[in-house]
Amino acid sequence: MRKRLLGQYASGVIYETGNGIMSAPLEDLVIGKSLGFYGNWDANVIEELMEIIHENDVIYILGVCRT
Repeated sequence: MRKRLLGQYASGVIYETGNGIMSAPLEDLVIGKSLGFYGNWDANVIEELMEIIHENDVIYILGVCRT
């Protein structure tokens, strides 16, 4: 439905969240829904991480990219 609404060339949605600007693919209905309706995803987990991450730490974000 999102592809029909946004057009065949749309590939994702940009969200302005409490954690900054984030994007999610059109097919993602779980995280995208949370970002769109609540403005966050796993905010409590992020808060816990912020307590153990220091300013000079290096953080790697790993995920799957499907094309």
